[in-house]
Amino acid sequence: MLLIEKIKLPHFCRIKKYVLFLYKIWVMRLLVFVFCVCVTGVLSAQHISVALFTALPNDLDARVHHPKTDRNGEVAALIKVVTTQIGFAFEAGTLGTVAVEQKTGEIWVYVPRGSRKITIKHAELGILRDYVYPVAIESACVYEMVLTTGKVTTIVEEKKIESQWLIIKSKPEGANVFIDNELVGTTPFQGQFKEREHTYRLEKSKYHNNAGKINLVGEKKTLEIDLKPKFGNISITSSPENGMQIYLDDENTGKTTPATLEEISSGEHSLKLQNTWYKPQIRKIEIQDEQTANVDFSMQPAYADVSILANPDADILLNGENIGSGNWSGRLLSGIYTVKAEKAKYYSEEKQLEIKAGEDETLSFNLKGKTGSVDIVTTPMEAFVFLDGEKQGLSPLTIKDKFIGNYEIRLEKDGYGTVSRTITIKEDEKIVLSETLFAGKGITIRSSPSGAAISIDGNPAGKTPYIGTLSFGTHSIKLVNGEKVVQENISVSQTGKSSWEFNVQEKFGSFTDSRDGQTYKTVKIGNQVWMAENLNYNAGSGSWCYDENSSNCNKYGRLYDWETAKKACPAGWHLPSKSEFETLLNNYGSEGSNAYNALIPSGSSGFSALFGGWRYFSGRFYGIGDGGYFWSSSPNDGNNAWNLDISSYDEGAGMSHGSRSVGFSVRCLQD
Repeated sequence: MLLIEKIKLPHFCRIKKYVLFLYKIWVMRLLVFVFCVCVTGVLSAQHISVALFTALPNDLDARVHHPKTDRNGEVAALIKVVTTQIGFAFEAGTLGTVAVEQKTGEIWVYVPRGSRKITIKHAELGILRDYVYPVAIESACVYEMVLTTGKVTTIVEEKKIESQWLIIKSKPEGANVFIDNELVGTTPFQGQFKEREHTYRLEKSKYHNNAGKINLVGEKKTLEIDLKPKFGNISITSSPENGMQIYLDDENTGKTTPATLEEISSGEHSLKLQNTWYKPQIRKIEIQDEQTANVDFSMQPAYADVSILANPDADILLNGENIGSGNWSGRLLSGIYTVKAEKAKYYSEEKQLEIKAGEDETLSFNLKGKTGSVDIVTTPMEAFVFLDGEKQGLSPLTIKDKFIGNYEIRLEKDGYGTVSRTITIKEDEKIVLSETLFAGKGITIRSSPSGAAISIDGNPAGKTPYIGTLSFGTHSIKLVNGEKVVQENISVSQTGKSSWEFNVQEKFGSFTDSRDGQTYKTVKIGNQVWMAENLNYNAGSGSWCYDENSSNCNKYGRLYDWETAKKACPAGWHLPSKSEFETLLNNYGSEGSNAYNALIPSGSSGFSALFGGWRYFSGRFYGIGDGGYFWSSSPNDGNNAWNLDISSYDEGAGMSHGSRSVGFSVRCLQD
């Protein structure tokens, strides 16, 4: 109204036009206001929210596998933030965060015990401020937070351009399409262009170009174009053999004769065939559009067929390289070769051979052997003589013309013990073997473990292992190891066995540590003998009682860091390796619940695994009664080592690894 009063308009029409002008301004401002409100609404759609927050009581990453400590030396809690996005920042109030690590599909955020809330920020997705945890945050516990996020969509309207569709198809497809000399794609092609006349051109390797004009006015246009080939084929054969390598214009085609090279560019080309055994040949060939040229090569040999014969069969060496044993046949290229035949216990023979292409050769060797002889005399006479298991006759006996080397001589006679000897026959020499046969046989009796008391035919004979001579016939053997008694009959004969071994191992036993007088139960599992109790030897620095309470040592044994554990077992015992623990587990089907049920105190194995907990390197103790962790001697990496993990959380038993500075239990294995 103020504007109208200040302007003097002489005519009513001018007033009407001015009012319409003000109305248009008001409408434009209203549209701008609505647009701003809409944009604000879109932007406000950006948000971060928590879909789920829950504790993971069985996850040991914060406690055992990946622990981190806060400024107070306590083990931090771990929040596993599940999200597919990256670029988040986290603020945990006055207590702050301990560490943030980006993992695949999630972010690990370590926070101190007692943290109550967290702020999550993102440069594009906004801020979730002061999210309050729905559960209490405890030390060394793991939690899961699942995030959901919004999106921002921007729509831009462009000025409409009058255009029309152009569709271009070609046979074959894959031709480059040029519109107005600009590359716009490949066939089959579809695109929009301004309504006017355009030039087009199609180009494809090995085909003739196709070009023209198209008027894109009124309706879409479709072009279907058959491209004319600018190539042909070559069919290649060779004689007298196939398998020649084919080169086209000095490039190896990767093919061998017979073969057809397809879609070769029209024009003149160079074609070459070559092979290890034939002379190379080159030809020029003219390729016509859509025509197949047939080319046959008659190859000239560059080799001769050679046969090498050796009597007896011997190793054949060609220029110092072993090419086979016995007779050999093959091809050789032209040249001079040195051929050698050699065989153990024979004199070697060497010859030179000149090879000319197309002229076959045969070469023969007759090798002379290196021999000696042996005289064999026995007391008593007429013993059977065996040479490497083959009967030669009765002693006294001379064996002639035997190749040099070592032989096994066996002498047998009824009622006497067998005598076996190794002899060495030398070139052009005679050796003499004189032996006495006895009416009995030397035997050996062993036990596992050794040291068992042994009686033979009711007479004490000391302790195992027993080595002595027994007469031919049946004998009664008795072995005693503590409460374990084994009684067997053995038969001693001229050709029978001479060694026996018996198992007198007791399953359960005991061992007293001479260092401190402590006695431990032992158990035999498979071929291993284990302590059936946790080691309780005070190794000083690097060993502890749980909670520094000696009563826990009396029940669960001591906890050791890895370096101390490796030296803690007494003489005759050792800290088991990872593979030795795996041998123990394999008795019960490897890792899992079966091994767990067998190894715990109520299990069938007698191992009686105690859940002695563990000590963190800060000095705090965890998990007594819940899990047993036993050091192995095997390192995992520079900071960790392998251990047997028997946990009541998942009722499982298997190999794991932990920091070498934490305290675990020790089970010793007998050497």
